[in-house]
Amino acid sequence: MAAARSILTLTVASLFLAGPFLMPARGYADTAPLYIPSPSPAPEVAPPGRGPSETVRSRKREDFDPEGIKLGGFRAYPSLVTSQVYDSNIFRSGSGTRSDMISVIRPRFQLKSEFPVHRLDLTAEGAAGFFWEHDSENFLDYRGDARGHVDILRGLRLEAALSGEHGHEDRGSVDFGAGTEPVRFDRAAAVAVLAARTGSFRHRLGFGYTNTDYQDVDAVGGGVVNHDDRDHTRYDVFGRISYDAAPSIRIFASGAYQTTDFTAARDDAGLDRDSQGMLVAAGAEYDSGGLWHARLSAGWLHRSYADAALSDVSGPNVRGNVTANISPLTTLSAEISRDTVDTATPGASSYWDNALKVRADHELLRNLIVSVGARGRWHEFRGVDRTDWHAGAGLALRWLLSRNVWLSASADFDQRRSTGIVQAEDFQRSRLLMRLVLQP
Repeated sequence: MAAARSILTLTVASLFLAGPFLMPARGYADTAPLYIPSPSPAPEVAPPGRGPSETVRSRKREDFDPEGIKLGGFRAYPSLVTSQVYDSNIFRSGSGTRSDMISVIRPRFQLKSEFPVHRLDLTAEGAAGFFWEHDSENFLDYRGDARGHVDILRGLRLEAALSGEHGHEDRGSVDFGAGTEPVRFDRAAAVAVLAARTGSFRHRLGFGYTNTDYQDVDAVGGGVVNHDDRDHTRYDVFGRISYDAAPSIRIFASGAYQTTDFTAARDDAGLDRDSQGMLVAAGAEYDSGGLWHARLSAGWLHRSYADAALSDVSGPNVRGNVTANISPLTTLSAEISRDTVDTATPGASSYWDNALKVRADHELLRNLIVSVGARGRWHEFRGVDRTDWHAGAGLALRWLLSRNVWLSASADFDQRRSTGIVQAEDFQRSRLLMRLVLQP
């Protein structure tokens, strides 16, 4: 995703950027950035909700899970991931496509506290990608974050997180532009949440800050593609109250307010893209005790822009997911969402991002897991005549050789179809990936 989301959702969003719906690690392939530009800084450092604890992918495997290294009150989990990727369309173009092989190295170091009270987790990681024939696409991404909580009183906790990253945008992103190399960005984010529990009620109140700085790139055919007018700072205030109506049912209501201030008073088209918005939502969560877990929230969002030439946006906001352990060896999951995303597309203020994902994970053997999934997404632009349709599917195998060595292989396909007067270029892409994970 190339643009920052314009509305907070309180039940999702994270300082960590989720990986693909199918792949075991971040990114549809290891050529993807460590962190796709984030929707908003995590409204909740540790999102409330129980969720199934024994899915095929998440359950503990004592013979194969890394033990880590004891360091005082912490346990360290270093790892090194090396990947070889084949990408059939590295420039995401509809004609004259170029393919390439990419070698990727991803070191990661994580410290998890083992304190009797309080918590502090530290993470640092990087990704270096080397294209065999198109070195203009080489990348070096890195990030670090610290997150944890302090137990102030019984039932009262302060949660906080800090994150910094240097990354790049995928060439298929909405606001990429006709550059000769990937767009780099730097982002800093912070979030603080005061969480309390009184009886069956849970309360959360928080504040978030995100600053994003994009770098210009040389334009195809000469000149420069200006991305400085996308630089912005975002401030978020959010709250949530939930009630445990039954051992398996929780209901909740939330609200959020957000402002986005762009560094440039006006963009290249002379528009002031500063904006402010709010969201109210309510929902419910069901947990059968590990077999079934479902959460659905629905609400209304409104966002207004400083420039009258940019279309305000109002409409329903939806988030939902279902996870089902239909047998000890098989987990099915599905996710739906509807949000708005800011965009730098000329004439447009934002677009509705509608998404549906489904996945099945099956344990062929204790140490061999197969995953298959499909995804669909469509973007409805505000202010211009354009709709983008995205579809994809994939298959992945993960083989746990020991605590210290994992292997995985995957195949993935996705495509974009665009319609409207200002439609984007259609493209499709296939990827094959082999990955080796080393961890003590």
